[in-house]
Amino acid sequence: DSAEGTEASIDDDLVRISVGLENTEDLISDLESALNAAKK
Repeated sequence: DSAEGTEASIDDDLVRISVGLENTEDLISDLESALNAAKK
């Protein structure tokens, strides 16, 4: 929520990426898909 984000200095347009044990190619593909969807 925006009120909580303001307290933590987090803007609504922040992109958070959490990386674990996923395959590198899968992460890149998912990120590309998300960025392309955000452009629409």
